[in-house]
Amino acid sequence: MASQAKTILLVEDEAIIALAEKAQLERVGYRVLHALSGEAAIQMANEAAGGIDLILMDIDLGKGMYGTEAAQRILRTWDIPILFLSSHTEIGTVQRTEEITNYGYVVKSSTFTVLDASIKMALKLFAAQQRINRINMDFEATNEELRVSLDSLQDTNTRLASSNEKFTKIFQSNPDYVAISSLEDGTYIDVNEGFVEMMGYSKEEVVGRSSLDPDISIWVDPEDRRKFVNLLRRDQSVKEFRTCLKRKGGRAFPALASARVLEIEGRQCLIAVVKDVSIQDKALVALKEGEERFRLAMEATTDGLWDWDGKTGEVYYNPAYTAMLGYGVEDFLAAEHEWLLHIHPSDRAHVKRVNDECERGDIDSFTMEFRIQAKDGSWKWVNSRGKAVGREANGRASRVVGTHVDITERKHMEILLRDSEAKYRLLFDNAGDAIFIHDLQGRIMEANSMAQERLGYTRDELISRDFSQIEAEEEAPRNEGRMDRILKDGFLEFRTVHRRRDGGLIPTEANARLIEWEGRPAILSTCRDISGKLVDEAKIGELLKEKDLVLREAHHRIKNNMATLASYISLRAETCVDPQALATLRDCLSQARGMEVLLDKLYRGESVGELDLRDYLPALMEEILGLFPATTVALDLRLEEIHLDAKRLSTLGIVVNELITNSMKYAFGGIARPAISLAASRRDGRICLVYEDNGRGLPEGFSIEASQGFGIQLIQALAGQLGGRLEAGSSPGAGGGARFAINFRESLSAGA
Repeated sequence: MASQAKTILLVEDEAIIALAEKAQLERVGYRVLHALSGEAAIQMANEAAGGIDLILMDIDLGKGMYGTEAAQRILRTWDIPILFLSSHTEIGTVQRTEEITNYGYVVKSSTFTVLDASIKMALKLFAAQQRINRINMDFEATNEELRVSLDSLQDTNTRLASSNEKFTKIFQSNPDYVAISSLEDGTYIDVNEGFVEMMGYSKEEVVGRSSLDPDISIWVDPEDRRKFVNLLRRDQSVKEFRTCLKRKGGRAFPALASARVLEIEGRQCLIAVVKDVSIQDKALVALKEGEERFRLAMEATTDGLWDWDGKTGEVYYNPAYTAMLGYGVEDFLAAEHEWLLHIHPSDRAHVKRVNDECERGDIDSFTMEFRIQAKDGSWKWVNSRGKAVGREANGRASRVVGTHVDITERKHMEILLRDSEAKYRLLFDNAGDAIFIHDLQGRIMEANSMAQERLGYTRDELISRDFSQIEAEEEAPRNEGRMDRILKDGFLEFRTVHRRRDGGLIPTEANARLIEWEGRPAILSTCRDISGKLVDEAKIGELLKEKDLVLREAHHRIKNNMATLASYISLRAETCVDPQALATLRDCLSQARGMEVLLDKLYRGESVGELDLRDYLPALMEEILGLFPATTVALDLRLEEIHLDAKRLSTLGIVVNELITNSMKYAFGGIARPAISLAASRRDGRICLVYEDNGRGLPEGFSIEASQGFGIQLIQALAGQLGGRLEAGSSPGAGGGARFAINFRESLSAGA
């Protein structure tokens, strides 16, 4: 909480933004006055007559004067700390504020924790400045250090703003919405662009209409809205109320709603901020990271002020100094001979020598780094700067002032950086592949030991050499296209040929990735010698050719054997006089013809072992119908492109063979124009085969399970083998007929 109810003048031309900021500041104990323009701010500052403790000044105040001009006019009359609060991060805008006495620059997208810390820092700095003015001492060196500290804080805020700007961009596609509506009936008074993007309604579609049924109806459960309003009436504000809302079109999403009651023209309203919970976790993580970065930055830039009085031997330490070491202001030692006890034993002699030199007059100022012990016993690294601001007639210093800056984190980072650099160099130089780093123009900036060994160059010879100089000449036309793809996609894998120093060529497989190197874009290329791999690939290619040749020869021999078998069965059928035996031989012949067609198609196909249904089933059906020359049948085929392996094609061939044979034997007696249709389609990983004829149809009461016919039992068993099931019924077309359907999975490994 802010101490002694500090009064803040908030200068902000956006009423809603000002309302939110005022509420946040008052919540932590500040008294807040609000001015909508620079002119109003000047008037309020004059009327307050010095009763304002700090001014939060926006820079761009709409049509009126700029915040920087208003600040200049106020400072001509009143000595008030000014903290600029703006959404601008451009260098020019920030530099304009540096021409005015101010106590910081906070970006609006910063968290409230950042704003509150910046206000407290500004008030502390202002109080320190007043103390310096009251005691009327020549703190030239100290003022310079404070200015550097302020510049450093401003730089920290600028970098933090950049980080938060990146954070904001991540959520530009899903920003929070802000809406003002009637507390009583939910009528929208105003909504922001975040509402429009999140909810899918235009501003014109919602303003003047209610969020309740039967109007816009954004609440999935209207009871949630009733609870939400009851909480607002009781507490005047609600934080992170969990509910479920509906976008335009009815799509629901979980949300967290925060709101507070406000009065507009005598009417109770609420202002609500809604977050999409689906991105909340990422937002919280990013927020915590941002707060942690801010905390570390503040620790690194918080200056401790000390003041040594040569006449009394007393040393004054400001609160920031003692807080840095974990002490209260009254706890820390103030005698000049005692502060050395806090210095690390290894640094104590050096620190004392430098201080003695400054006291004697050998030097006027100093800068040094050393370790100092905190209250908890830990050691902190500090950057110490001091300057003699007064001397006796004999040249000895009468007063020395200076600052201590906590650089512990920086020291730790330097150690980590050294360790990281050592690990990187160890991995980089011991990698089994050649690694190059080059800029976007192709100039090599780094190369590891393997790259040097493989190409026959030293590291110095490779550095600054153009990457194209280590590639074969024929690769040059391809490099421009490769670079375009790397810049577009961020990475590229390709094959190239490197040229050794002695002219030898090395076939190479390269993995290039876009990275940042020493603050600028670069390409990291990992290159593997694939000379042995290419030899292996060539051998594998030859083996595959031999395998394909052997398979095709085997298919050819099997096809010939099947043709011989079919011919034999045909000859026996011609001499057979027993009708039942003849029917059996014809069934065998049709099955043999089906296998012969399948083997022929597989043999002639480009892919050994699989075939498109459209290349197999039409030829099979023509072959089977050819065994019944006395009957002319019209075929209607509707087959999609479906590739299956030889085993399942063979099974389907037997099924179709059996269905056609049954139709030819039993269905078309007395039918003037016999017709058969076959359709095959693929949906959601399954294949559906539908066979229909326009014959006499199935017997009344026909059941697959009760059928004793060998053909139906065979088809049912084969359907099960395919991973599907057989269905039978009447054809829906004119004239009835029989209809059989099999639905089976496309992939052998998929579930049924």
